[in-house]
Amino acid sequence: MLSEQERTNNAFKEAVFHEEMMAKKYSDFAKDITDPKLQKMLSGMEQACRSNYNTLSTKMSNMGISN
Repeated sequence: MLSEQERTNNAFKEAVFHEEMMAKKYSDFAKDITDPKLQKMLSGMEQACRSNYNTLSTKMSNMGISN
């Protein structure tokens, strides 16, 4: 059975992975779409994911978790 710390580490790693994957998907979608409004929306969503990624990475570093 996993310890509380291991579950926390795994949760952070999964969240970071998810944010990274979603940022890439939004970026790819924005490149494929020609509507400027949709491109802007997707770019904003990508930036939000990257911001979440950075926040999670910082928190992980402070907790001594390597990603």
